[in-house]
Amino acid sequence: SDSDCLRILKSVREAVHDNSKLLVVDPVIPPGNQPHASKTIDAMMMVIHDGKERTQAEFEDVLSKGGFTVTRILPTPSLMSIVECVPA
Repeated sequence: SDSDCLRILKSVREAVHDNSKLLVVDPVIPPGNQPHASKTIDAMMMVIHDGKERTQAEFEDVLSKGGFTVTRILPTPSLMSIVECVPA
């Protein structure tokens, strides 16, 4: 959930140096209505857990509120992407 993520992110932000990098490995939901596995996982996360997968804008929002700035998102050959952040 956003509240859990913010609690964790704020704790991490307090612990890291200003020149640190945070790497988040997670699916990033692509824009549009085309089928994508991350959208199926998103629905399952909402039903089974109090969580969700995020779009790029949602990652930028929650990470910003947690004290970080997204510098880039690196797709991988798998479903996962690497969201690179620096302290704000």
